[in-house]
Amino acid sequence: IGNGKPSVLFFAASWCPSCQANDARLQEWYGSEQLPVSTYKIDYDNSADLKARYGIVQQDTFVRIDGSGDAQQVISFPDETSLRNIING
Repeated sequence: IGNGKPSVLFFAASWCPSCQANDARLQEWYGSEQLPVSTYKIDYDNSADLKARYGIVQQDTFVRIDGSGDAQQVISFPDETSLRNIING
């Protein structure tokens, strides 16, 4: 996970409106600016092992991990500012 680098995991469900909004926001940001970490979109409905590992209980949850894959910060249903903060560290 994260290829040994700090990263963000985005637990998203295709049926979730807030996930769709945050996915569009991320695509815009990554397409127009240089961000300090990669964000990996995780299928919320089909990732039981990762959800268990990070204690994920709801979709639209973001987990910032360190290079070892250990959770550093977790936030669910973030507003734009909170999403920027977890990506920027």
